[in-house]
Amino acid sequence: MSSPEIASLSWGQMKVQGCTTLYKDCKVWPGGSRAWDWRETGTEHSPGVQPADVKEVAEKGVQTLVIGRGMSEALKLFFRNASMPEFPKIYNYQYNHSLLNSWDTL
Repeated sequence: MSSPEIASLSWGQMKVQGCTTLYKDCKVWPGGSRAWDWRETGTEHSPGVQPADVKEVAEKGVQTLVIGRGMSEALKLFFRNASMPEFPKIYNYQYNHSLLNSWDTL
C-alpha cells in the first residue's frame, strides 16, 4: 500500500488525494493522513521537526519518509537520520516556485 499523494499545494493549504480535508500542514502515510499540529511536539522552524513527529509516521510502517521544508525552505530537522537508525530513510526537500527541485538524504 502506498501513501496518498498530495493533490495540490499552495501557501497554507494542502489537499491530499482522496481526502476532503484541506490541511495547513499534514502527515501522510499508507492508508491515511491527518493534520500536523506543530504544537503537539514543539516543532518550530528552528530547531525544526522533532523526533516524535517522525516516530508517529514511522510507526505506521513507512520505509521512506519525505519531509518538506516549507514554501520558504525555513523548516529544519532537529536530528539527523544516522542518529536514529530505528527510523526509516528520511529525505527532506526544498520547494521552489511550485517545483520539487532537490532531495537531500539525511
